[in-house]
Amino acid sequence: MSQAVDAKIQVFEIGPSAVGQRNVGAVARTDNLVVLAHVWEKGGEAALHSHHSTDASWVVLQGQVVFYGEGDVELARLNRTQGVLIPCDVKYWFQSTGDEPLIMVRAAAKLRPGVDDDRVYVTE
Repeated sequence: MSQAVDAKIQVFEIGPSAVGQRNVGAVARTDNLVVLAHVWEKGGEAALHSHHSTDASWVVLQGQVVFYGEGDVELARLNRTQGVLIPCDVKYWFQSTGDEPLIMVRAAAKLRPGVDDDRVYVTE
């Protein structure tokens, strides 16, 4: 493998050290993909929202989480090693439901280049 290709490879870790004082931290990024670490002692992303220009997958590394959609309908209940793919424009929120801290990895593929923050909160 050439040196130019090696320089593009990104090695990362998912866990508390990846997010610092926050619950979410970017651990790897290209023009087309963003990988985020999520660490939640309690709680989660409790505001209903969607992403207008990314498809995203979530994988639980530790803990348990429930993803909810509009009207608080349960979309997925995930345990360790389980995941969910949420396409763009699908409204959701999630809550940690386990006895241990929730650690997840989120990988989001950008469908519209140049858009950095594509989160849209639902206001009723």
